[in-house]
Amino acid sequence: MQSSTPWFTRSRLIAALFFLAAVTIGLWIVTQPTTTDIDIQRVILISIDTCRPDRFGCYGNSLGITPHIDNLAKDSLLFENALSPVPMTLPAHCSLMTGLDPVRHGVHDNFAYKLGESNETLAELMHKHRFMSAAIISSFVLDSKFGMDQGFSIYKDKLPIKPTAFGNLNERRGDDATKLALDWLSKNRNERTFLFLHYYDAHAPYEAPEPFASQWSNDPYSGEIAFVDSCLGRLFNWLKKENLYDTTLIVLTGDHGEMLGEHKERTHSYFIYQSAIHVPLLFKIPGNHNPRRINEVVRLVDVLPTVCGLLKIEPPAVTGRDLCRFMLHGSSDTSDNAPVYCESITPLNYEANALRGLIAGQWKYIHANRPELYDLSNDREESHNLASEQPEMVAEMSGRLLEIFESSKSLNAAADSITLDGLSRRNLETLGYVGTTLTENPSYFDDRLADPKDRIEFHENVKHLAVLVARRQYAKAKTICIALLEDWPEFYNGHLTLAKIALEQRDLPLAEKHLRSAIALAPDDAEVLTMSGKLSSLQNRPAEAASFFQRALAINPESTGALNGLGIVLVAQGKNEEGANYFRRAIEIDPQSPQAHQNLASVLFKLRHIDEAISQYRIVLKLAPDMLETHSGLGVALQSTGRLDEAYECFRQALALNPQDAVIHHNLASILASRNQLEEAIEHYRAAINLQPDYPQAHNNLGAALTLTGNNAEALTHYREAVRLQPDWLNPLNSAAWIMATHPNAEIRSPSEAVQYAERAASISRHSNASLLDTLAAAYASAGLMEKAVHTAKKALALAQAAGDKTQTEEIKFRLSLYEKGQPYIESR
Repeated sequence: MQSSTPWFTRSRLIAALFFLAAVTIGLWIVTQPTTTDIDIQRVILISIDTCRPDRFGCYGNSLGITPHIDNLAKDSLLFENALSPVPMTLPAHCSLMTGLDPVRHGVHDNFAYKLGESNETLAELMHKHRFMSAAIISSFVLDSKFGMDQGFSIYKDKLPIKPTAFGNLNERRGDDATKLALDWLSKNRNERTFLFLHYYDAHAPYEAPEPFASQWSNDPYSGEIAFVDSCLGRLFNWLKKENLYDTTLIVLTGDHGEMLGEHKERTHSYFIYQSAIHVPLLFKIPGNHNPRRINEVVRLVDVLPTVCGLLKIEPPAVTGRDLCRFMLHGSSDTSDNAPVYCESITPLNYEANALRGLIAGQWKYIHANRPELYDLSNDREESHNLASEQPEMVAEMSGRLLEIFESSKSLNAAADSITLDGLSRRNLETLGYVGTTLTENPSYFDDRLADPKDRIEFHENVKHLAVLVARRQYAKAKTICIALLEDWPEFYNGHLTLAKIALEQRDLPLAEKHLRSAIALAPDDAEVLTMSGKLSSLQNRPAEAASFFQRALAINPESTGALNGLGIVLVAQGKNEEGANYFRRAIEIDPQSPQAHQNLASVLFKLRHIDEAISQYRIVLKLAPDMLETHSGLGVALQSTGRLDEAYECFRQALALNPQDAVIHHNLASILASRNQLEEAIEHYRAAINLQPDYPQAHNNLGAALTLTGNNAEALTHYREAVRLQPDWLNPLNSAAWIMATHPNAEIRSPSEAVQYAERAASISRHSNASLLDTLAAAYASAGLMEKAVHTAKKALALAQAAGDKTQTEEIKFRLSLYEKGQPYIESR
């Protein structure tokens, strides 16, 4: 962070603090007039998520990472010391859009909170003043379900799935976000417009596209910033080319920074040190109004009232200030500068106190069990805690911080609560966030809780767990979980993670042990109840599973995991239509849930709604192209409609995903056999049997393919194995009996066994099938039982004639004539 001018002397600081005690109990209301000669036709608010200003050239970096942003800075007012109130995406953006600190708008975390409709957002203000508005969102964290869509006519938050080492992330890449922005701006170029453009690329994991990944291979975080800069270059160049740049107000900022290992934190969300809360802030004002650098400490909450001031819009009551006096009038008066409040409630997850801080001029105070005080003008890294050396300053800052917290509570707009379904929680956890439950008014301090500094390693291990589980590195994940639980036996997420791993590895007793512990700690948590339902399903206890899923849905009716689980239980009980309704409900809640679409496709196929099933399978493949069961299921559905070429491609893709799947080899072989590509079909049937020796369908179908190629001897072996595995299956019984009765090689013929197989087949079919009786007659004749052969053949002939099968009728007549002469029927070589 750039050092701030030490404009507070000690006496002025104390005086300012007492002055502010009087004014910040209420709210800041901006009334100062601004200039009237600014022609603003469009406002573009750009938020670069997880952005450290020290990567920008205009903030002092000399590596040339951000040439386009640096050029924008030459036309802008640049605030060197802009600070976010919270190092987390959702609450920080709520502050950006409302002009309120988290203690005012009530959103403190990415989990469990939703911005309340009682808050008036910048988008709502713009709408009132007839600006068309749109938001381009690039991360699930700002999904409309969290209330950030208030006031926007268009809110593009439907995101592609980005596979990464952390798991599947719901994220939009910067170049795609830019394209959407340019398309919308172009379409509405003649309108007054407000665009919120959100970039998420700099958030972990740092995986910039080429050439940025190679150019910054030793610093992948900077590679992501460089990529975003290139995307912004496209936007800025387009505005200039279309002659729109000079009438566009561009505000560029970030929601929070990134720790990058400082103070033992790898990313963000836990500590409130400067690297996590210092953000860029640039205002490019139409008319090039006095571009310069401003050193005053300002806040993210100042953006809304400043935009209102530039547009001559009366803002609502906010905690932010209109910065136009600095920007347009060159004011250096700092008498009404408000101290900066910041917070993090993440430590509450680990029975540690929430972190709350106050920054006033050169001083920064962090309230904790062991308080921290830093002189930012001389210690930008916050490495020298002056709390023990400056007890009077600690007392002053501590008292002011408590006063701000208490006065704001009485004005709290309060967030709406939201209960996330399992998929939503996984989306956030995969992004590296730690799940919490709603804390409407997080406590200021509790001396029974630990100092957050003592829990940072615990927190970092918890965040790393999501990565390990996503990578299926279960051994490492289990080791970390066990160590964490030894340190804190009541650590709910540790039990839950061990249960997830055990379920994945089908270690059901271990899963049950940890789920019991999790339920004891959180009996009303929908996620643990849903997982318990899955466990009961695997234990073949459907009634118990249904009970768990129903309890989960009573707590959270929008739990897609519970809806899917209950649907699966119902389908297993033969209640296909009822199960399908639960899958449809899950899709209504989360249209991007691959599993819900997959489950619906499977049950639709069972219900013989083949075309609808195919449509659902295709949706799954758009959402999750590598879902093996979807390729296979779609192939079966297409095969059932005779679309063999399409089915063949599905099975080929499925096989590429898993060459060790016997069923896929079998299904692919069946397509090949139907095309008369028998040698290749036989190869895949053999592969299926090698992978799964007790696969009766593969043995039967391999026998059929071998028969068609003239290899009846080997075919007989596989028919016999199919009968051993499935004793009442008519097809292999009949095929084996025919070979044993009619094969030209006497060593292969086995008349008595042929009679045994054929009699069983005829009995199972109640002597009503002409083909089976024809085989039985041949078996009797082979065994020398000619009277039985003649009698049975006549029954077969009557059935064939009644069915109108002329070919079969003639064949049976021919064999009957042999039996009447006392001769068996032997096939030619």
